Amino acid sequence: MKKLSVAILLALALVLTFAACRSNGDDENGSGDNQPPAQETQPDPTPTDPTPTPSDENDDTPEPIVEAPNIFGIHAPRDFDGRTLRIQTWFGGAISFTEALHYDEPDPATSPNYPAYRMRWDNFHRVQEEFNFTLEEVMISSDYMISSLQASVMAGAPIAELVRLGGGHAISAILGDLIVPISGVNLPGSDILGAQQFAHPMVEFQGDIWTMNDSRPDMFGMILGVNLDIINAVGAPNPVDLYNAGQWNWEAMLNIMRLATADTTGDGTIDRFGLGGHPTYVLRNLIGANDGILVTEDLNFGVDHPNTIEAFEFFDQIFAEGLYATDADGNFSAGDWGANFWASHGGQIALFNTVIWGLNNGDLPFDFAIVPWPAGPSNTSGATGMSGWREGVGIVIGSDWDSADALTAIEEFYAWSGGDIFMMHEDALNWPRSVFPSEEDVIRVIATADNSLPDLGLVVGGYADFLTGFTQHFFDRTALVSELVETIRGPQQELLDNFFR
Repeated sequence: MKKLSVAILLALALVLTFAACRSNGDDENGSGDNQPPAQETQPDPTPTDPTPTPSDENDDTPEPIVEAPNIFGIHAPRDFDGRTLRIQTWFGGAISFTEALHYDEPDPATSPNYPAYRMRWDNFHRVQEEFNFTLEEVMISSDYMISSLQASVMAGAPIAELVRLGGGHAISAILGDLIVPISGVNLPGSDILGAQQFAHPMVEFQGDIWTMNDSRPDMFGMILGVNLDIINAVGAPNPVDLYNAGQWNWEAMLNIMRLATADTTGDGTIDRFGLGGHPTYVLRNLIGANDGILVTEDLNFGVDHPNTIEAFEFFDQIFAEGLYATDADGNFSAGDWGANFWASHGGQIALFNTVIWGLNNGDLPFDFAIVPWPAGPSNTSGATGMSGWREGVGIVIGSDWDSADALTAIEEFYAWSGGDIFMMHEDALNWPRSVFPSEEDVIRVIATADNSLPDLGLVVGGYADFLTGFTQHFFDRTALVSELVETIRGPQQELLDNFFR
């Protein structure tokens, strides 16, 4: 894999260090820990004292300063009285960098990156020893996360002090008064409430931060894959070149789709397509890339927004022209997640929605690249798609623990890499670098996630289900866009009223 130039490395370091929180990993994309496998980099060794040189008796040369090990804390240690800090979760490692709870001490003979694993292991134990507490995970099935938490809070005995929440669970926890707003915690020197070098907000709602996670870049957003074999075969412009030139938009996308769609065998059946993948993901990202919305700022029906309607009409046109992938018999089922999502692996779709875990670790039967979703004609924000809320850790209301102490513990676990923020971010990039063809693809994946519009329509349970039905109507040619929108207006507004009011 080609390495970045020095200039690009510096740019990436700045992007990763100072990028704002993204909301791109809602429950549709899975309910596990949306982080790549733990992979680390080599820390600088601690220098030893230099050999002293002869000097006169009255030499005032100061003694050399020996640097401390590259592990430090954000907060001054204080005594948490040997208590247990519990986090409710459905998987191990719910607080990033606490894998020492589940894995043996790293072995230099077998660890793939021993120095970094060693730092994380040592930091995990340092935090518990210096602050005198023990971390414990309370395992609850994902299906019962909210009901279990709610029952315990209402009984006055919370099941845990912290809780790991996906997007849909987070909104329920907020509205149910089950977690406290992190932005209201009184913790001088807090990272999440200050520089956000180690921690980033995952859910920000109505002016408050509610959940958090470490600040590693988000590599799990829905992205647009490009089958370069097809692009080259039909002589179409490369979307990567168009993106780099600032010309990657719906018109350019439509041109490529038309060039790619063809009957390649001469049997009268279209067998190569311009666009494919799970249509719900495609449609929602086209809406986001046109600055469209599903829910208004005042929590009402927003599907009739002009930018959203424009995205519906564009997607309808794609189906009307026969540019969207069907099966071998020309059939299309919008609700068949597996058939649609994995169809691109057959090599007959030029542009396809995907995600890092959907690329077979980069082993595809064609050359590919990654680009953000193209900008729609009404895009003024630079948005590259639409997302829900990412998973994060919240502080449970009513706990015996002071919220500031619980927050202190989280931030200390996150700060394993010391002052080397780039080392922490590199931890998230090793797996993506083995999947995507180039470093530039990795950067475009990050850019896509960073610039996705969060929308409550993807967070409120069941609200966005209509998107699948819309795409089936587009294929079947059974209704106009305006008719479809009016059909769902009443039920969707009622759903929002019941949820928020």
